[in-house]
Amino acid sequence: MTGLPRAGAPSQRTPEEAGAARASELREGSPKASDGQPRIAVPDHLRVLAEGDRRDPVQQPAVHVPHERWSTRLAEYEEVLRAIPSFLDRTTVRDFALNCSDDPSGAVAAFIATQIWGYGTTGYGPFRLAEALAYRELPAVLQAARECLRFRQPVDAFRVLCVEHRVPWTGTAFGTKFLYFTDPNGRALILDSVVADWLANHAGLRLRGQRHERDYATWLLAADQWARDLGVPSDRVEMIIFSDA
Repeated sequence: MTGLPRAGAPSQRTPEEAGAARASELREGSPKASDGQPRIAVPDHLRVLAEGDRRDPVQQPAVHVPHERWSTRLAEYEEVLRAIPSFLDRTTVRDFALNCSDDPSGAVAAFIATQIWGYGTTGYGPFRLAEALAYRELPAVLQAARECLRFRQPVDAFRVLCVEHRVPWTGTAFGTKFLYFTDPNGRALILDSVVADWLANHAGLRLRGQRHERDYATWLLAADQWARDLGVPSDRVEMIIFSDA
């Protein structure tokens, strides 16, 4: 895999200017490699991390779920809460989410599990999740996003969930957690502030912030290309990046 083309003369741009230009080029779809996709080289730091991960795989600790703490705010969803395992790691959340029923109520159950995992032990988690669940169109929106994922369209799913609708506390960071765990094709990835900061610092990709579908597409494209180059799944790339923060 090659990096972005450089001019023949030495660049006089600052690292910040170069990084902003690189992100802009990717969003605008140029330059392109022989397969027609815009390219970005694997960051050297990521290569080092990936090699270390092969020797000693990074692990993300499981999240303890004290059901009584969540049920005080989510009494209406007591049945779902009881079905969620007491300890959630990425594998248990994915298994739970992908086994939820194929209807709006199942989408909501999956959403609850993914958000509880995301909030972890933070004190404001139950309040924020309750506000998200009170969004009137939430079941239909989540179901529509899942349909996009089934058809291998994670960016469309992101648009439905995070751009076209303003579900409380469900922007890019927490919206993509739902997409990641409910994607049966494994194409959607989490994009939170931890990942975004790493991309800015180590890859020169300065994404613009909340609810930008082109930024999400840029991240998925970069992660997919890096994963192919490194010989690992794309969600392993995200996990390695997250664990490096």
